[in-house]
Amino acid sequence: AARDGRQAPLSPWSATQAAEAALKTGHTELAWVIAQATVDQLRGQMKERGETPKSLRDLSISMSLLGDVAHALGRLDEAQLAYRESEALHRALITDFGKTPERLRDLSISINKLGDVAHALGRPDEAQLAYRESETLDRGLISDFGKTPERLRNLSVSVGKLGDVAHALGQLDEAQLAYRESETLRRALISD
Repeated sequence: AARDGRQAPLSPWSATQAAEAALKTGHTELAWVIAQATVDQLRGQMKERGETPKSLRDLSISMSLLGDVAHALGRLDEAQLAYRESEALHRALITDFGKTPERLRDLSISINKLGDVAHALGRPDEAQLAYRESETLDRGLISDFGKTPERLRNLSVSVGKLGDVAHALGQLDEAQLAYRESETLRRALISD
């Protein structure tokens, strides 16, 4: 607690852990309160101190968390708005401060989450576009910065989700190819 008797604010990382723990234990409304309070806190800090790469990334990750909680609560439109803001913040980071593996990975994850919401909202074509962009970013990360287990796993997830949406669209040959590639990537992770 702060010395003046108020609660000290949680760091974005502590808030993420707290909200995720609340979600895992079925306390979704508490997770919402934590995520929303963190976003509000970070917006206030950015207003006072200005935008920095760290403040933009913290807010983008907190917006993604808010989207995750909204998604878990079935508030898909709110989840989509939060993920879109997270995506926009990640794009701004790349535009204003340059490409890094971390920024590109964060952008890929945000776009993947937008695909998840589009798929859940019954918009498979929109989901497919998002998953393709995420896949392209994941392949670029591997091409430009080298293979790592995390990058291979992320690519496997993106390709697998492309398989899911292709299946939903009745594109069974494409779905099968995506699932096979995803399996190959996962097997490579196990054997390395």
